[in-house]
Amino acid sequence: MPHTITLPHLHPGMEENVLVDWLKQEGDLVRYGEPLYIVETRKGVFEMPSELDGRVDRLLVPRGASVTPGQAIAIIEPLP
Repeated sequence: MPHTITLPHLHPGMEENVLVDWLKQEGDLVRYGEPLYIVETRKGVFEMPSELDGRVDRLLVPRGASVTPGQAIAIIEPLP
């Protein structure tokens, strides 16, 4: 069953963030804890890890887009 990746709440009160770059593309395999994307907040720039082992099915947000905490940003198909 596909898993939706959402942007976590990184800092209290920070509602506007920028998805700087994807470190994996659609079709790529990703492992739990492996960097998946880079996000910029007012506090800095962070590499964000994958929440599970899987294959990137869809990237829902383009590079450079504004994202808010809780927003769906990608779909990962878990590995069996």
